[in-house]
Amino acid sequence: MTTPTPPVKAQAAIVSKAPLPTTLTAVQPIKVIVEKLPDDKHDYAADFVTGGIGLIGALVGAYVGAKVAAAVTRKQKSDDERERDDIAMVSLFRVVNKSYTFTSGYVGDADVAMTLHKEGKAQFVSAALQGYANYPSRINISGDELYRAKRVGGYEFSNMIIDLDDRFNSLIEMLTMYRALRTQAMSLLKVESNEGTAVVGSADKDKEALVKAEFTSLDAMISQSREIADELRVDSYHAMIKCVESIVDYFDRDQKIEMPGLDGKPQVIELKSTPKKVGLNNP
Repeated sequence: MTTPTPPVKAQAAIVSKAPLPTTLTAVQPIKVIVEKLPDDKHDYAADFVTGGIGLIGALVGAYVGAKVAAAVTRKQKSDDERERDDIAMVSLFRVVNKSYTFTSGYVGDADVAMTLHKEGKAQFVSAALQGYANYPSRINISGDELYRAKRVGGYEFSNMIIDLDDRFNSLIEMLTMYRALRTQAMSLLKVESNEGTAVVGSADKDKEALVKAEFTSLDAMISQSREIADELRVDSYHAMIKCVESIVDYFDRDQKIEMPGLDGKPQVIELKSTPKKVGLNNP
């Protein structure tokens, strides 16, 4: 039996998260100043006219006051909604970025292990790819976040992330299972040497077939999980770009992203907001 190549320590690449400053504009109180008309009475007729004007003015003032109060209330609600939209979009960016960061790291580690196997330096891919000591926590995209994703980025963005959390969580569960099964398979080997991260083991004659079957099954699991992770990586990348584009368009806020591209090379993306024309249909 060929001795396995020292396993490669697999760690998810740490990618700096793109900065997304949250800017919340404070609502300025609206002051309504009503100046009193000078008291200029000369006779009863004038008193009557002035009184009538005062009554009409009071009614008009009450009407205008109600309209202004309603407008202020609507503006406050609108500002509150925009604040919630802003918070939700920044939260969604972090979730998508988490997915992109982890899947990028895992695909890279799986590729390294597969290369070692092809070069004959590892009898099995799973002999080179260890299970991670710690996996990222589950992610959850709430119904409210999906609603706000549609408000800000339209159906295109909401459809891009609608099942992203389920796919990510399923991948984590699969890799957690891989770690447990690999540990079980490794327990079938007798460790001949253990220096640093290099572990050389051998199996008893009566266990060779079982060991081969176990590691072959693990290799198939790596191949499948790598394919799932790569699809999720690409989808997360495009969702992350769309998320930032939506923030720029909706909030008129310039953004700058620094992150690795799909090819793994560092990239800087700067997105500028487009000034909107003020008109009757676009206040």
